[in-house]
Amino acid sequence: MKRILSIFLLLLPALGLGAQDRSSSAFGLDPGDREAVAEFRKRMDSIKVHRPTVALVLSGGGAKGAATVGALKYMEQYDFPVDMVVGTSVGGLLGGMYAMGYSVDYLEDLIKHMDWDLALSDKVDRSYIPYQRIRYKERFVLSFPFYYSKKDFLDMFNSEVSYAGGDDGRLHLSADNAHAVNMVKNNLLSSLPSGMVYGQNVNQIFSSRSIGYSGKRSFFDFPIPFACVATDLVSGKAKVWREGDINLALRSTMSIPGLFAPVKTHGMVLVDGGMRNNFPVDIARDMGADIVIGIDLSTASKDARGINNLADIVWQGIDMFSTDSFQRNIESVDVRIHPDMQGYGMLDFNPVAIDTMLVRGYKAAAEMKEQLDAVRRWVGDEGMKYNKKKAVDIGIEPVLIDRIRFVGVGEKEATYLKSKMNVKEGRLVNRDILQDDIARIFGRGSYDYVNYEFVGDQEPYELKIICKRGPVHRLGVGFRIDSEELVSVLLNVGLNANAMRGSALHMTGKVGVNPYLDFHFSYDTPKIPTLNASADLRWTDRNNFISVFKTNSFNSTG
Repeated sequence: MKRILSIFLLLLPALGLGAQDRSSSAFGLDPGDREAVAEFRKRMDSIKVHRPTVALVLSGGGAKGAATVGALKYMEQYDFPVDMVVGTSVGGLLGGMYAMGYSVDYLEDLIKHMDWDLALSDKVDRSYIPYQRIRYKERFVLSFPFYYSKKDFLDMFNSEVSYAGGDDGRLHLSADNAHAVNMVKNNLLSSLPSGMVYGQNVNQIFSSRSIGYSGKRSFFDFPIPFACVATDLVSGKAKVWREGDINLALRSTMSIPGLFAPVKTHGMVLVDGGMRNNFPVDIARDMGADIVIGIDLSTASKDARGINNLADIVWQGIDMFSTDSFQRNIESVDVRIHPDMQGYGMLDFNPVAIDTMLVRGYKAAAEMKEQLDAVRRWVGDEGMKYNKKKAVDIGIEPVLIDRIRFVGVGEKEATYLKSKMNVKEGRLVNRDILQDDIARIFGRGSYDYVNYEFVGDQEPYELKIICKRGPVHRLGVGFRIDSEELVSVLLNVGLNANAMRGSALHMTGKVGVNPYLDFHFSYDTPKIPTLNASADLRWTDRNNFISVFKTNSFNSTG
């Protein structure tokens, strides 16, 4: 039910996209796009003196991206000079890594051996979760976080609304201001899940592999110039990423509605780019491409028998909103590699499906041999060249950091978190030790997600850890069935239960034959052991009600 609700809520805003102008979703949404693209075209013009420019365009398709890797595998023998890579969704993810210098063999190994069940979730190993959270999950089968702290909500609200303009773009609170009332309503609505997954684990796929190209920079300065597409639900237009934070760009371009929560940045609410432009040939043309080789993972339009599950519904909706741009781009591509994807969907990440799609992609590229031979003759003898050194994968090559900086937390909390980390400033860092620290921080339950990136062009790097606070309170519901009480219901309200430090109050009640109400107060600070106090109210039978306060209510635990 939660998944259905998430998809329904996310697709509602997207329905408005159908009423938008379906003109080319090329550059132009951002004020600086045209100037940057004009400058890039000058670079392409200098290449055209010697040969035609070549673009690689990769479509979206989720797990079907394995076929893209298979097609690239076949194309390796041609050693084409690729002057730009443009992608959407999984095409953006694979294209971004390819543009950062990763080989096809590397991408094949990644897509075959990645634990996709884990990657497409926010789960962490049980060993990273505090005992209190584990016990809570055992008692309460349903848990609903709600209400951000006032400061966190205002920071979040103002950062997202300022892009939209009006007044000074900020939320004002005062006793006689209607915004004060709206804060409560908006806060509660903001606490509702906007997707099944925030992207805690999938973010780390590229954040640990983009070292040297993280931070705010032009994607045109990658080893191969790169651009990718997301969809802005606010404007109803495509957001073409050509600069900024590469990790944020890759996360947004593959933000499948209903599966991943949207990416909110600079007033935009970004979801999968396939909703506006799933095969962005037009963007490659805007960037100055003479020859476009496209890998298209689309399948034939489904009839009623082909739309059977949630994945079918979501992907059919994505295809429906981008139909016009897709048709134009199909007509504009020079070499269209179109693997047979019948029988496979965007969530078919099982090993057998991956292997089959790799083979189908390779076969589809081989079937275009005549056209690829023609391109090879057209561009001459020049082969692939990288403009810069490739990105670093810290799973293979540890890197040196000189500073750790936290974003999204206060100074005291940052100092506390840093003291608990195994990663230290002035030392080498690899993926295992860093992701161990990140999982430990995330496992406490205080943040919606905890990501990281390495800032800088070379060693030593600055390690930036981004924490997004989640709602501080939670509501839990549990059930108990036994021979004595038959069925009873447990209800829990935890005030400040998800806060990293400070005071918290838990109120638990049981509705059944022998109802009770428990109160538990705790105060947690790094300097002293955690302080706890508890009290309870219980019925001794159905006719008499007494209040009993435990004599050992106050205790101290480390």
